[in-house]
Amino acid sequence: MVTRLVLLVLEVVFVLALLLGVGLWSVPAALVLAGVLGVVAVERTLAGLPGKGPGREPVRAVRAAGVPGESGRSPD
Repeated sequence: MVTRLVLLVLEVVFVLALLLGVGLWSVPAALVLAGVLGVVAVERTLAGLPGKGPGREPVRAVRAAGVPGESGRSPD
């Protein structure tokens, strides 16, 4: 059975091979691609964490906390 760790290692190897190939063609393009892939990797990791990140808290909890301006009425 293939574990998540093995799949992660394979993914990293393929991404590094892609970056090396692009780097042989154009170093600036490889740096930009590495930056974009780094952001994607961080977002994927944060999406897998329970209860972390923006948009994870229900709207009802924000309204129940009495946050000003969230009631839908204009302030007097």
